[in-house]
Amino acid sequence: MDKKKLDKLAKKRKVIDSALAEMCFKVMEGMERPVVIDVGANRGLFLKACLKRNGNAKIIAVEPIEQNIKAIKNDLPDANMTAIEGVAWSGSGLAELFFSSGGTKDASLYEKSVKKYGTKIHSKIKVRTFTIDEIMNIAVVSHIDIMFMNCEGAEYELLLKNTDWLRKVSYLYLHLHTKTDEFLSEIYLKKREEIVGRLSDYGFRMIHGMTDLTFEAHIVQLWRRV
Repeated sequence: MDKKKLDKLAKKRKVIDSALAEMCFKVMEGMERPVVIDVGANRGLFLKACLKRNGNAKIIAVEPIEQNIKAIKNDLPDANMTAIEGVAWSGSGLAELFFSSGGTKDASLYEKSVKKYGTKIHSKIKVRTFTIDEIMNIAVVSHIDIMFMNCEGAEYELLLKNTDWLRKVSYLYLHLHTKTDEFLSEIYLKKREEIVGRLSDYGFRMIHGMTDLTFEAHIVQLWRRV
């Protein structure tokens, strides 16, 4: 695909992504104390934006990289926030997180995925994995109003295994990762019908988002449980 077309697709995705985030913020404004979880929080930008729209929000950040967790704890108020250093996964334990090119932006539990970003794996670390139920227990919440899931491919594991936690979520804001990544794109192509079926089984309907596969970036979607 040529650069001009890729740039056009990237612009389209960013416009849709911004619209989905705004929909989440509008939902929060009508709630007394919404519970928001960001799975793959990075430095917490989405959660910061949530607090600006509703200062009473209970926010939960799940992020495996130590310096990002430190930034979240420095920037977000303790009274509103639970920060968990680790990865959301279908089971609890330990896993290897792989990095390319020495940076922390392109990191994944899928070694094959990270290799697409660089010439080789630069480094890896051991990280804790937590189920969604464990995360909710740590944060002392019984439901999640909005879940933002942008976790470098781990979303496929979360959406297809041990999924009873979906009953406790009202809105699901998804980034399904494909990028220029044949490995994750192959997972998406094989599993997208199963993902849609699983979400439908739990009462979710897609409100807005992308449904076509582009090899440019993420597919972004917002689902609501009805």
